[in-house]
Amino acid sequence: VFRKLPDVVKLIIKQFSKPQKVSVVLVKDYYSNHEDRPEQLLKSKRYHSFAVEPEMILQMRPKWKNFDDYTASMSKKYRNRARTVMMKSAELVERDLDAKQLAKLIDKLYPLYLNLHVKARFRLAALTPRYFVEMKEQFPESFIVKTYSLNGEIVGFRSFFLNENQLDAHFIGVNYELNREINLYQRILYDFVSDAIHAGSSELLLGRTAAEIKSTIGAIPHDLTCYIRHRNSLSNQIIRPFIDYLKPSDWTPRSPFRLGE
Repeated sequence: VFRKLPDVVKLIIKQFSKPQKVSVVLVKDYYSNHEDRPEQLLKSKRYHSFAVEPEMILQMRPKWKNFDDYTASMSKKYRNRARTVMMKSAELVERDLDAKQLAKLIDKLYPLYLNLHVKARFRLAALTPRYFVEMKEQFPESFIVKTYSLNGEIVGFRSFFLNENQLDAHFIGVNYELNREINLYQRILYDFVSDAIHAGSSELLLGRTAAEIKSTIGAIPHDLTCYIRHRNSLSNQIIRPFIDYLKPSDWTPRSPFRLGE
């Protein structure tokens, strides 16, 4: 597969070079310690490798049958934190949207997504508003979008994929003016855990951002490597300083679970 990848990239560029020119190719995300990582092959094709923020993954325990079982595995400090978050956010109303409902509400959800997008340290492009609707239309059963409302107003949403034994957290949106007051972001993380338990998932994939707060719910970092190549030879030679800027930031891992859990 990796030997064929550069040829596949050429085919894609040929298909989509008009009317929009492809300048940069980004190949992502590979676990850094995986033996099948295509390091030498892609470097021979003039791709540059660089590290990005780690993928945060929570390994689900078979004994977790509900959210209470999950919090029972925590130390007192983090169990109390979870209770506080759930109490502060108790008035939130959660709603699961189908494609038609999503299309009607996308104008309210998209600005909430942009709130997080502009904070991202590394971003190449923003999603279009239709992205969420089209994903739901293409994957009506496995792509889930849930909104959070307070006093009749949508203040946040989360999306995720159900992939066999994994729940893969996707894009979310948050009203930051309310985030501190009701701990909305932390509530979203706990709800991902609840859905993973309910779905019988063995892993909860939480993405690469906000590593420290995700570690407070039990997620563990897995280092990732990406590969990038500019199609212009000169630009490709001077792209290294840009890549070096993308080094993962320092953060302090947390562990919410009791010893032995």
